[in-house]
Amino acid sequence: MDDLHLVSRAGPSEIRLTLAAPGPHRIGRRPEQAVALPDDSAVSRDHAELVFRVGTLAEGTRGGSWTVRDLGSRHGTRINGLQIPPGREVPVELNDMIGIGATELRVTDPFTTSSVNVSRTIDSGPETISSRPVASAAGKLAQHRVGLLIELSRTLHAAESPEALGALLVEAASTGTGLENAAVLGPPDRQGDVEVLAARGDLAGGSELRLSRSLLRRAAAGELAVTSGGSGLANGPASIIDLGIAEAVGAPIAIGESVVAILYADRRSGPRETPASSDAAEFLAALAQFGGVALAGLRRLELERRYRDLEADLAMAAAAHQFLLKDLDRTAGSVRVRGRSRAGRLVGGDFFRLAVEGERRLRVVLGDVAGKGVGAGVLMSAIHGLLRAELDRCENPEAVAMAMGAFVDEHRHGNTFATAWIGEFDLETGQLRYVDAGHGYAMRARGGEIEWVNAGGGPPFGAVRGFPYAAATIDWQAGDRLLVVSDGFIEQPAASGSGDFGRQRVADWLTGGDERSLEGLFATIVEFAGGDHLADDATAVLIEG
Repeated sequence: MDDLHLVSRAGPSEIRLTLAAPGPHRIGRRPEQAVALPDDSAVSRDHAELVFRVGTLAEGTRGGSWTVRDLGSRHGTRINGLQIPPGREVPVELNDMIGIGATELRVTDPFTTSSVNVSRTIDSGPETISSRPVASAAGKLAQHRVGLLIELSRTLHAAESPEALGALLVEAASTGTGLENAAVLGPPDRQGDVEVLAARGDLAGGSELRLSRSLLRRAAAGELAVTSGGSGLANGPASIIDLGIAEAVGAPIAIGESVVAILYADRRSGPRETPASSDAAEFLAALAQFGGVALAGLRRLELERRYRDLEADLAMAAAAHQFLLKDLDRTAGSVRVRGRSRAGRLVGGDFFRLAVEGERRLRVVLGDVAGKGVGAGVLMSAIHGLLRAELDRCENPEAVAMAMGAFVDEHRHGNTFATAWIGEFDLETGQLRYVDAGHGYAMRARGGEIEWVNAGGGPPFGAVRGFPYAAATIDWQAGDRLLVVSDGFIEQPAASGSGDFGRQRVADWLTGGDERSLEGLFATIVEFAGGDHLADDATAVLIEG
């Protein structure tokens, strides 16, 4: 999937929306957020962020996945009931539940028929449903059933998938309670639909199940819900009878504070004077607690797999990034060109390239693909390959810019774009012609004075199709120093939280002395960041005459 389709299963307001790739799209209490949840005090103003990360599939076609990242919210973000670490991107998949405060958002695909078995619950009239906390109910479990549960727990924790766990739970629920029909159900949504995750007996018959919506909603609220008559599940009210249900019980399966499923059992046939076991509700409550622990373990393993897969992709992209952006130190005529890039926490799209024509002319490009991760790295690698040919083929910087713009228009994904500074030094005439395509971070130092070199050019590549880029010209003299940096320098936050590195610190470094090296510039930003891990890729090219 490229666009992300979200539907609320629970929460104070109904949500059905589609988020366009690649984002980012923020979730929070602010009304301007892409997913605004203003009526929930457990939601932070900037709570979480969704973004699509582009990758490549084994066959060479383009793929990718949506990820969610908690932005340091007060109450955290959940995937399938598990709270995710703040600041860490976690891939989301079809049918995942994203929990933000009281809101549960399901990832759906409106164009594909779901393989999930869905049933609609029924309310045929007033019902009397008794309920009590799960912990107190489980505490009343008869001693002779404790051994059975202990034996079952070993089997449950050996399950290798949620489907296998569900099958074990329904088998144990029916066997241990004496109720013929059992199921693991998803909590009912706003329309009363429930997913049938596993079932046996009459409940395995398909999507036309007759289930009590009131009973299931009690269980979804975290309570042990039974038909009236206490733990023995005696004859229920008229509405339960009208549904063809003689006895029924629902117990919440919870991960932490989130009810992620309901363990349900009922009897729909046979003489009603033959009740279920006297402690059927208590047994089901205890079994649901065991099931919640086992399910949490399976989901943690699944999240760890996603972490590993994402980190492996990022590691591969980082290795390719560093291979392409090897340190540069080259002299052409009287001009020395040095370039260096340092990776940030996430793989970015910084790139630079140099082309030299004898002793007369050299061309330098430094740019940045918007975004981070594998997608930015893939497009950066492609642009880097394009420049290998275009810097030699094109007649001037304007032609290089037009070629890059056309390439990004053809290969970009969603709202992806790229910025670049393209300079051509004519060492015979002493002129510098350049195009600034939305980059803005090039400066020349002469005699202790700074001049920003960003007058010529146009918007970022990908912003306006076919834009006619025009170059600007300035003179170039012996002793001049020109520095081009990526936004990783400008936007690097301070370790103290008091502002960014900014343009002025870069300019101060450039005018600080002729003997300063790029290593010194990178040491300065690392010290500012308070450690080796920069927030974004930081790239710099220094040209000295």
